[in-house]
Amino acid sequence: MSSPQEVLAICVNWNGQEVLADALDSLLKSRGVQLSVVVVDNASTDNSLELVPPGIEVEKREKNEGYAAAINSVVRPYYANPRTPGATPPTYFLLLNNDVVFEPNSVQRLVEFADRKGPGVFGPRIVRHDRPDHLEMAWGDLTWSHVLAHYRGEEEKVGPRWNRDAPVSLLLGSVLLIHRSVFEKIGFFDETFFMYHEEVDFLYRARLAGIDAYFCNNSQVRHRGGHGTRQTPW
Repeated sequence: MSSPQEVLAICVNWNGQEVLADALDSLLKSRGVQLSVVVVDNASTDNSLELVPPGIEVEKREKNEGYAAAINSVVRPYYANPRTPGATPPTYFLLLNNDVVFEPNSVQRLVEFADRKGPGVFGPRIVRHDRPDHLEMAWGDLTWSHVLAHYRGEEEKVGPRWNRDAPVSLLLGSVLLIHRSVFEKIGFFDETFFMYHEEVDFLYRARLAGIDAYFCNNSQVRHRGGHGTRQTPW
């Protein structure tokens, strides 16, 4: 990459007292990218925003309306009503849960891969936080069954089968890198999905519009998983 691309990382937080600090700290240690970070807080009640370091923008929402609405609250204004006169969207939006941890080169490698492939949607290799030699999952396919999507590589040990880049139908929504042109072509996340499947819908619409999605093996992120659902298992 000849020069660092501009990346806006959007971290959605809800009661992330146990995890948010690690996610943000790992992002701030990223190398080789022009990175800015905004935390969108979905009406947390645990004082987790006290963990946000100075210099990171915080957008507080009065009500928890879900992951898709939180992402849209940051992305949409760049297209419909720029925050500042003449503002343009960053080259990439990096969407992340508050319970992921990046390696110092994770974002750089993901962006470099995206630059080579062209505008699209990209996901890193996501491994378990407690067992980083094991995948959380690799990538998925739409099944249109009662579970809608099937993901491959769940809990499997990292090995040759998964040590490759691949064009895919579905990626895990824990971390997604999206080129700015994707939102111009297909619009924003569907806010009727409160939690889960919003990325399935988004990637399906992208595919219908001829936009490719890729699994990037060279970029790795650790994920604790289930942090939000443990708090409200119903």
